Amino acid sequence: MSTNTVAKLNKIEHIYFLNPTKNIGGNEIAFANVAKELSQSHPEIAIHIIDYKDGKMKEVMEKSDLPFTLEQYKKHTKIDTQENSIILLSSHLYRMLPYNEFLNETLNSNNDARLLLWNIDCTSYIPPFRYAGLILQKIGYINFQKFLNPILPLLYWRQFKHIKRSYQSVFDKNGCVHMSDIQANSLKKALNIEFNEKIIPVTSPPSLYKKTSIETKEDNFQFTWIGRLEGSKYYSAINTCHQINSWAKHQNKKVTLTIIGSGTKSHKLEHDITPFKQITIRHIDGLYGWELNQFLTEETDILFAVGMSMLEGCKTKTPTAFSSTDFTKKFTKNFTFFFTETSKGSLGAYSNSKENTKLTDLDNLMQQYTQEGAQEIADMCYRVYLENFSPEYVGREIFEAMNSTTLTIADLEKSNLYKKSLSEKTAIWIVERIKKIIRRSS
Repeated sequence: MSTNTVAKLNKIEHIYFLNPTKNIGGNEIAFANVAKELSQSHPEIAIHIIDYKDGKMKEVMEKSDLPFTLEQYKKHTKIDTQENSIILLSSHLYRMLPYNEFLNETLNSNNDARLLLWNIDCTSYIPPFRYAGLILQKIGYINFQKFLNPILPLLYWRQFKHIKRSYQSVFDKNGCVHMSDIQANSLKKALNIEFNEKIIPVTSPPSLYKKTSIETKEDNFQFTWIGRLEGSKYYSAINTCHQINSWAKHQNKKVTLTIIGSGTKSHKLEHDITPFKQITIRHIDGLYGWELNQFLTEETDILFAVGMSMLEGCKTKTPTAFSSTDFTKKFTKNFTFFFTETSKGSLGAYSNSKENTKLTDLDNLMQQYTQEGAQEIADMCYRVYLENFSPEYVGREIFEAMNSTTLTIADLEKSNLYKKSLSEKTAIWIVERIKKIIRRSS
């Protein structure tokens, strides 16, 4: 390949963020944060947001007052991309829609348009895993991938062989990066392949509010839990209430626990926290931005959280602990550990105490708090945020990966990587029929 060809290949004049959504969650916020950072750090590059007219990415970008072009997403209406373009895709979009179908429906793209896939959720990357994994989660099998890894290659051996070969091509072209080593290792185990992993975590903008002097308390604690009150994160909240209530009763401590979050199970919270009489529990439906940062700075001694919510504590210099999720709805003894002990890029994985040796119980956690001191733990959390999760770091890593990828839309189309199998078509047909029956009966 000539020098001029390489220079043209690596030239980026337009970046498209393909993440149309009307819902907001940690992944959507992280995607918008990257768009804002690249808009600021590379003003010479045109930023394009492919989103609904009333989409969340559009809303976040408008509030930032940064320049961008909205490419309005409409089903069955194609969007033209410019030359010297790169498209960033987030993997969790494709739990219900394969890549090729989505790309073909959305983009009128030349073959020079390059792709960078961001592996945020491994289960959505492998078609048969999408349905089996989600079903097993719903019925309470927490480590579903350990169960699926040896079985699915046998059930879907033809498709699995094709998927493995196609993904090896994606990795050979530097077309995929991973949110954490947990996602990368899950994909390696699922596909039984090896590749050089590039870890690029999610990010969160810095806080104007930070703790300056932190007291290591012995009583009258103010704890906070942040997260969506739905799915596995709801059981993280209930687990946290249960463990703190038991600890406070055993240690004879006064504790106020504030739960910040909303979601589909918000209506259940008041009933489900009734048994926890030892502590005072209050619920704030939603607190965002500077108001949340101020609350953590002024009214929180320790933050318990899952996912991106942990970054809210770390960037305000608040001692922050991971509160594990539990699909089985059972209380587990070992469920939290401090953020400073997470693996590379990870903001918490679905794991139980038997498999994650870093998890500990609340007694040990509070002993660590007392022995090391709140100030030292807060400083460590803040340092990890700056070095691994700040917008400047993540934006720099993403842009470097964009310059490295040689994966094109044409490559993905040739692979037929996400062509639906007969079993998937059958599963989708059954689900749609059930939905119609439910709608008619309601």
